[in-house]
Amino acid sequence: MKSALTQALFFGACATTAIGLLACGEDSSTSPSGSGANSAGESISSSYQLLIDENSQTMKLSGQGDFENRCLVNNGVPQWGSVKIRSGEQLVQYKFVGDTLVLSWWDDEDDEFNNLAKMYVGGKAGSIYSTWTSIPCTYKLSSERTNCDDDDIEATEIVSITSNSFSKTVTAQYIEETNRKFNYATSDYRYKLFAYLVTGNASYIPLPDYIFGKAVTIGDEYVKQNGNLVSYAELYANYPLSERISMGLHSTEELATFGGIVSTDLSATGETFTYGGVSYTVSVLKAIDTDEHTSITVTIATNGITCTNIDESNRHITQDLCKSENMEYLKTDDDTDVNGNKYYYGYKYSQNNFSDFKACLNTILVPQPVVQ
Repeated sequence: MKSALTQALFFGACATTAIGLLACGEDSSTSPSGSGANSAGESISSSYQLLIDENSQTMKLSGQGDFENRCLVNNGVPQWGSVKIRSGEQLVQYKFVGDTLVLSWWDDEDDEFNNLAKMYVGGKAGSIYSTWTSIPCTYKLSSERTNCDDDDIEATEIVSITSNSFSKTVTAQYIEETNRKFNYATSDYRYKLFAYLVTGNASYIPLPDYIFGKAVTIGDEYVKQNGNLVSYAELYANYPLSERISMGLHSTEELATFGGIVSTDLSATGETFTYGGVSYTVSVLKAIDTDEHTSITVTIATNGITCTNIDESNRHITQDLCKSENMEYLKTDDDTDVNGNKYYYGYKYSQNNFSDFKACLNTILVPQPVVQ
């Protein structure tokens, strides 16, 4: 499986050549070891000798080739390293559009320079000999038209060109989108937890990401039933609670009343409730969910025992995550280098203790079903 970074590079080159966790006990941090906002992502480095023809505005590259940095896994041990992904001579055509450098790579399959070229800025105007940084724009040579898309930034390229050398570094851009909002008081997490207590059905035990879902409330005018919007008042009048529960059409408030659950200190980040004569505290310690990263920790505690519900994942592996202590949470795949040699690498970090959480919850919070 080619990484998004490799695909981004090959687009830039225009496909040139064939070239156990916590369950019961005290709470503690469970963030992946080495995670951080400034963690280095995958990168590709290239270094070539250069012959340039300024009259035809073409460059002939020859040298070591392209190397991609990845989280390589050998005999179950992860280590950050490089893999050769392309070698051989390459041809590049260049031109200037104002102060912007345009590079088009030779496509062996089509036997011509690719019509869709990448664009770079920051160098010395009118001179190829400088350091240039890519922008999220492409230039169509045949029509001389530019197209830019700020939402399509997968990688940033820095190209350095001298009279006899060409080097390029491509670094993946893992852009964090705005975090999803949550409110425990109106969440599907709270709704599912109460449904579990009322029915005793373990399938209702909430997953961590239910904290972002919104539960049905009595104040909602309509709810979905079999894909159709149905008046909640109609459902309330025509179906008993037991049937509404089986259909998933009921409110958290109804469940609390019907199950004898008395809530206090309810807020967006948790609550304390009494059930079966025992007081329980639910706390949302962390709830982050973006395009690149998920980090959710919810605890349910009583009488000095804490059950911790965890979901941690990174959609890409950074150098800081590529460590032995994280190996059990790394998703791996295989690929081949430029010479056809097979290797294994980590491409995603995922940590979830849901099974342990359920086992812990069963020791402190035993349902007393009122609906069979």
